[in-house]
Amino acid sequence: MTIKSLLNISLLLSSTLLSCNLWADTTLTFTDTNPKGETRTSSIQIHGNTVRTNESDSDIYTLFDTEKKTMYTINPDVKQYMEANIDTIKDSLTTAMKMQENMKAQMKEQLSKMPEEQRKAFEQQMEAVEKQEKMPPPKVDITPSDKTDTVQGLSCKIITISVNGKPIKESCISKDGIDEKDMSQLKSMFNFMESVAVETAKIRGLPAPDAETMPSHQDGVAIRVKGLINGVKSELSKLSTDTLEDKDFTIPEGFTVFKPQAVQKPMTQAPTPTK
Repeated sequence: MTIKSLLNISLLLSSTLLSCNLWADTTLTFTDTNPKGETRTSSIQIHGNTVRTNESDSDIYTLFDTEKKTMYTINPDVKQYMEANIDTIKDSLTTAMKMQENMKAQMKEQLSKMPEEQRKAFEQQMEAVEKQEKMPPPKVDITPSDKTDTVQGLSCKIITISVNGKPIKESCISKDGIDEKDMSQLKSMFNFMESVAVETAKIRGLPAPDAETMPSHQDGVAIRVKGLINGVKSELSKLSTDTLEDKDFTIPEGFTVFKPQAVQKPMTQAPTPTK
């Protein structure tokens, strides 16, 4: 399963999880296939109250603390990590929107000094961009079916996802094979991701995503996803309940937190409009 929808942010565990040994560990390994037939693997690991996601083509991974509702992205190459919860995400988005408005104001001031023909051409481009930004999200429909299938010995129910009335994806959803407590941790992470999508839409002044367009994880895990247009496929290739190590679910010793600083530089010249 592609993990890119899990955002580039990260998690910090601040205490030892005494309950970990009481919970079954779960590792879901997926094989992802692109339109060219090339494959890679990705995984979701659940250990205590922490969910870890990995992709085979990247050293960066994420940890989500389901108690703190905080997600972290850890970058071993630079020994740094970032952390985010709903409050920090809202603050970052609000700051970014204010910066964007300030930049627009500066740009309009610069445009007022340009020759009329160039100014009008560039204003048209700005209006087109602003119109695109305000466009509502596409209408997403999820249609259950009576069809079932089996993936790695697990039974799953098939649903179809359509965008603006056009079927684009088919998922097979399963409740089998995952401990109930581990499933609750996984749902907690997906609920967090949905909350981020809702808050992002609100801050940008767009309609919030309808909960009915994102319900599949409430019914289980998508153990197979097939693109109906581009041929992309992600399928569970292994399910393991082997015990996982605590150290893989905490920030490595010596890693420092990365806090991106939003620095707005004054504009010195408005871009030249393309013809």
